[in-house]
Order: sequence, then C-alpha cells, then structure tokens
Amino acid sequence: MRKGQVYGTILVDLERHRAIDLLPDRSAETLAKWLRNHPKIKIVARDRSSEYARGIRMGAPQAFQVADRWHLLVNLREMLERLLDRIRPEFDTLCTNSTSEISICRLRHRSQEEELAKVERQQRRKALHAQIHQMHQDGTAIRAIARQLSKSPMTIYKYLAMPEFPQLVARKRRPSILDPFRDYLRQRWETGCRNASQLWREIRAMGYPGTRRQVASWVYERRRHPAPTTPQKYLEQSPQGSLMLSPVKEPPKQPTLPVARRLVWLFLLPSDKLEPEDLNLRNHLLNHPVWNQACSLAQEFQLMVRDYQTQEFDCWLRKCAASNIPELQNFATGMQKDIAAIKAAMSSNWSNGQTEGQVNRLKLLKRQMYGRANFDLLCFRFLHPP
Repeated sequence: MRKGQVYGTILVDLERHRAIDLLPDRSAETLAKWLRNHPKIKIVARDRSSEYARGIRMGAPQAFQVADRWHLLVNLREMLERLLDRIRPEFDTLCTNSTSEISICRLRHRSQEEELAKVERQQRRKALHAQIHQMHQDGTAIRAIARQLSKSPMTIYKYLAMPEFPQLVARKRRPSILDPFRDYLRQRWETGCRNASQLWREIRAMGYPGTRRQVASWVYERRRHPAPTTPQKYLEQSPQGSLMLSPVKEPPKQPTLPVARRLVWLFLLPSDKLEPEDLNLRNHLLNHPVWNQACSLAQEFQLMVRDYQTQEFDCWLRKCAASNIPELQNFATGMQKDIAAIKAAMSSNWSNGQTEGQVNRLKLLKRQMYGRANFDLLCFRFLHPP
C-alpha cells in the first residue's frame, strides 16, 4: 500500500484462474488464519518468503508447498550480483591489465543542473556506503542498521558486499537511426565540415528519417573549438586569452565495466542473444577463477530449474557448500531450509505465473484509484470486477 513500507498478500485460485482474496499484510499469522478457514487446500505455490512458508505450515500443514521457479532464478541473479559487487576491484584490475577493447562509451551532454544533481546523488550513496560499513564494524546488527537508516536489509547486505564504493560507469551506446550514416558523417567531419544543419540536410537527402537534433548532438560531442555562430554564453576565456567552448567530458581512458545488475546478464543469457563485444567481455571475465566457478554452478542451477531436473539438486548443493564462495554457500544454505518446496518446483507444473498477472492488474486498479484507494474499496473493485 506504501511502496517499500507496507505490503499486502494476494491469493489466486490456480485452477479457476482468478483472484480470491487480498490480505492487508504479508505476515505468517494473517495467512495462517485465512488458510484455517479453507481446510480443503492441498497445494500452495508461493514465492521465497519465509513468512509465507511459516504461515502455510501453521495454517495448512496438509498442503504441499511449491516454490516459484521464476523467483528461484531471481534469487540466483541477486546472489551473482552480490558476488560481482564483492570482487569488482579484482575485475577492474583484470580489465586494466588487458589490452583488449572492453566497451565503447557514448558521450552525452548534460546541463549544469543535471551534472550537479548527478554528483549529489553519487555523494549521498558514497556517504551511505561508508556509514553502513562503519556501523557494521561497530557491531550493529544488519536489521538494526536497516531500521536506523530506513533502508531494506537487502540494501544493507548489498552495500556490505562492496568493499569499495563503485565508480560511475558510462552507459553503453544504444542502437540509433543515425548509425547507418555515421561513416559518412565522419568522412565529412574529417574534410572540415562542422555545420550540423548542413550535415543533417546531406544525410536527409540520403534517406535519414530523423531530426536535426541527433546530428547536432553528434557534432557537439566532437567539436573542440567554437563555431562562428556560437552564442557568447556558451564560450569561456582560455588562459591564453582565446575563446574556447565549455569543457566537454572525455570518455574514460581505461576500460570500465557496467554495474553488477547489467553485467550479470552476460553470464545468464545464452550466447546467441549477446553482441560480439559482450561475448568478448564475458570470455575475458571468466578468466577469474572464483567467478568462473560461480558461473558454472549458476548455469547448472538454471538448467535444473528450466528442465525440471531434481536428481542432481542434492549434489549441486554439496558443490556450493564446498566452493569456498560465501555468496554461493549462503545461497545453498537458504535453499536447504526450503528444499522440499524447491524440489517440488523442479518437478511440478504449478507456479506463480498467474499470481504475477493478477498483481499487475491490482497495480493498475491502484493507480486508477489514486487518492481514494482504501483497502476495502480496493478489495471490492479487484475481487468483483464489472
């Protein structure tokens, strides 16, 4: 009901394909009370919440619990992200010592206000990282740190997994309608044409469908001296007394890696869905022995979940326990506590797919009722659609 602060519970009949109730919180006691009033329930598919698992054991001990496969894969990705955050300094050293080209970064012009806001956000996150590490060194418990800083415990774990605060990384350039004309633009630029409007007119005659704005941005990123028509407010006085353009941010001199939540997909997606430069980066980072071992185990787990293979799961848990990788060991320990539901997920067709669709419908109704969506009215509209 309040994002990040108050959560409810949705219950869906997977046989009739419809939502049957909403609960005002996600506590085990509330769920158990509801289940006691419905003693005929035999199978419950749920996410990985330990509260839901406890509530089902309390309210419907006869029910067969099934963990959701999608949430299992999400947990796997989050575990790999934590490992990436921890060993990132070693990756930066590995990439710095490599002579291969890792990525191409696109320059982007930002206003002074945008740059200032960006710096302030970075400073706040850096101060939060230092504060969390200091409180943890002083012996404060994880949940106590989360309460004092009004953050999720998962955020605290994430920051503690990073021994150093990561530097900002330029985003990878996305495909653009300007791409087919870049060779021509570079050729004209090298011959001395610096007029964005003229370049735009030329490529428009060649079939370019876009506006002048993108061409002007392309020119801006390369111009180092003012054009004759540049307004005075965009000029600065150099130490030698000549006019010059306001400074333009240069691309990073050393190869930089994406943040963990983007980098992890290089190792979870199949090879045919990756660009050649992404494949080169993936192969390069797999030279790290710890990361190579973690990725091998992660891919084994993906295969077990997607192909409904339960016979190798116990062996996989033992491999994780013997890996000497704390993130994998904790991941395996958490699964050991929920092993029956996880094995059921790998052998059963039941899942939370319908539930996620109903959650999407619920969010749509909430936004339509913004300002007057009390819980009773929301339940009525959601459970009794017109």
